[in-house]
Amino acid sequence: MKKTGWKRFQIFLLMIMLLFALTGCGENADDVADRMEKIVTGNNPLEVESISQEKYAYNTLPDNTKLVYDEILYAIMHREEKVQIATTNVDEMELAYLAVRYDYCNLFWLKQFSYVTYNRGDEITAIMVTPEFSMSKEEQKKTQKKIDEKVVEVVKAQHKKALDILNEDKDKLHELANFLYEKETITGEEFMRILES
Repeated sequence: MKKTGWKRFQIFLLMIMLLFALTGCGENADDVADRMEKIVTGNNPLEVESISQEKYAYNTLPDNTKLVYDEILYAIMHREEKVQIATTNVDEMELAYLAVRYDYCNLFWLKQFSYVTYNRGDEITAIMVTPEFSMSKEEQKKTQKKIDEKVVEVVKAQHKKALDILNEDKDKLHELANFLYEKETITGEEFMRILES
């Protein structure tokens, strides 16, 4: 064989070996599909720590759904574009998402929450969540700052209003306190009589 023919033969053999390696020649089709799924999806559900132990909806979920809840919350809070979660059950994923929205109603920058399922036949083999955001991180921070400022403004105004009401009716409040101190209970009629005096 000439030198160029030998090189072509070596390249041909290399391509055949590569083809066998990639297609899994001689392997079970399910094993090949599993290997390809790991390549496509990464097959690595996100592992995160929970920050929601004190949240109501979180505590109503079974442990396996709590893990999905934590992954979804992480994806939203860290503005991840695509995250594989630790379930292949769409209903469980949707329940976890609803619980996140219940517990964290301040996720105003979340526009939509989508997901992609990876299937082998009729079986779901992986779910990727893909949160979509209505604003950039900078816009989110500016909006959050405006919300915080408005909350402080409203709370201060209501605090002042409450103090004004208390100071305006201070004598009646003292009279009610003395009445309760002496009698320990008060009826609606007695209460109204003191307020109207």
